[in-house]
Amino acid sequence: MWIEGLPGHLLGQRPGRRIGATIAVAALLAVGTPAHADLTYALCIGGGLASDFNGDGHADVAVGEPSGESPWPGWIHVLYGTDTGLSVTAPEDQVFEQDTAGVPGVSENEDRFGAALAAGDFNGDCFADVVIGAPEEDSGRGSVTVLYGSDDGLTTDSSTRFLQGVDGVPGPAYTGEWFGSSLASGDFDADGYADVAVGVYEDRIVSVADALGEGSVYVLHGSETGLTSAGAVMFSQDSAGVPGVAEEDDRFGWAVTAGDFDGDGADDLATGAYNENSGAGYAIVLYGAASTGLSSAGSQGWWQDSAGISDTAESGDFFGSALAAGDLTGDGRDELVVGAWGENSREGVAHVLLGSAAGLTSAGSQLRGQDSAGVLDAGEVDDFFGYAVAVGDFTGDGVHADLAVGAPGEDGRSGAIHVLPGTATGASTAADQFWTQNSAAVIGASEPYDMWGESLRAARVVSPDRADLLVGIPGEYYVEDNEGGLHFMPGDPTGLTSDGDQQFAPSILNVEGDPHLNGFFGRALG
Repeated sequence: MWIEGLPGHLLGQRPGRRIGATIAVAALLAVGTPAHADLTYALCIGGGLASDFNGDGHADVAVGEPSGESPWPGWIHVLYGTDTGLSVTAPEDQVFEQDTAGVPGVSENEDRFGAALAAGDFNGDCFADVVIGAPEEDSGRGSVTVLYGSDDGLTTDSSTRFLQGVDGVPGPAYTGEWFGSSLASGDFDADGYADVAVGVYEDRIVSVADALGEGSVYVLHGSETGLTSAGAVMFSQDSAGVPGVAEEDDRFGWAVTAGDFDGDGADDLATGAYNENSGAGYAIVLYGAASTGLSSAGSQGWWQDSAGISDTAESGDFFGSALAAGDLTGDGRDELVVGAWGENSREGVAHVLLGSAAGLTSAGSQLRGQDSAGVLDAGEVDDFFGYAVAVGDFTGDGVHADLAVGAPGEDGRSGAIHVLPGTATGASTAADQFWTQNSAAVIGASEPYDMWGESLRAARVVSPDRADLLVGIPGEYYVEDNEGGLHFMPGDPTGLTSDGDQQFAPSILNVEGDPHLNGFFGRALG
């Protein structure tokens, strides 16, 4: 089973502490800050990037290594951003596991700590924090742990673990439900503190007697003291107003992403149920609102048989298996990108739904695949195009975000990525970039089962003005089979560039931690 991490938001940003300084806000308005920008967020030291754990103005990255030779407890690695890329020396990179002093819990066989990651400023101190999923904790009941940022980067001070049915988190928990299998950060109630959506794709919400669950999503809220279970809520297809019907093994909550699709200043939540309708797949959007947060009121359900959506829903398409949000059109509202990697015998496609004042709309929606006019290469069985998607302003034009799509099955599962530039109408195929590890000047070499592009994340590592792309290579071999790796590709006015690209893995010199057989380093990125 592949459990992927969550791709980034357009700006790689989430809200910081509300300063309450009218003069400062007025000054920002005077210099032309867009109306849809989070004004208070701009007051954070370093600009408040979603994963800037040490507040220096460079996004950092948490990398999951959820497996490894028995006992498979799981680890996360933290690499810090600089003006030349990611660094393992300034400051020192870090490794955390559940046996690290101050981290709640105990490393145990098959916890898979680090199988899912998300970053955001949950306590409003302008240092990003990270949430870590360990979905197989306690025989698959699962857990979520938060580590907080500081001047020195991530720290175990005040770290907290959340479990279903404990200390205010709705429950109860049963074995094999996988609490923490997916994670997304967004400010759903627009209070200036990032919140977290937690996917539980096998949550048994209809009957505990079911062999497999139907799936759900839990929301934990940020506060001045950090992430809290106070006021935690749960949504499923059994919740009033949520589209669809909760059915066994729909896998609602497999993928989650946050974006402001209606431009009202509160983030909204998209959730994928890729196994709905015999694997045709489904995506559900819940809308956020200032003060009240997420609600099922006005929620939407989308699939390939929805009016205005191209193609037809078919068994095994897996629509909703990957999700990303960002403002491709430049109108101040986010678009939703939905991967359907099983389409056409697993050639795969990605759909783009446009944001509007009324929320997402199928009007002008787009279907993108390797057989789309202008897209480089050609669709082939088992390319898995759309297995991972990410949105970021790679060109730094300041208007349109761009779309990165992973095709990790390309060429014997060596893997590839495409970059489609954003335009006023969405993701354009006119200047598609096609990258593999065999592309000119790219570090490394394409090898079967590398799965280059199985996970993607956009982050402003080098410059606050442009996004870079982080590419997971969980099947990469360095000194161990499936040790895994991370590829860093800088943004550039032309899109992405190999100039200054980097690779990291546990066996590469100066990277903290040990290489592990079947470690799958890079499977999750946060």
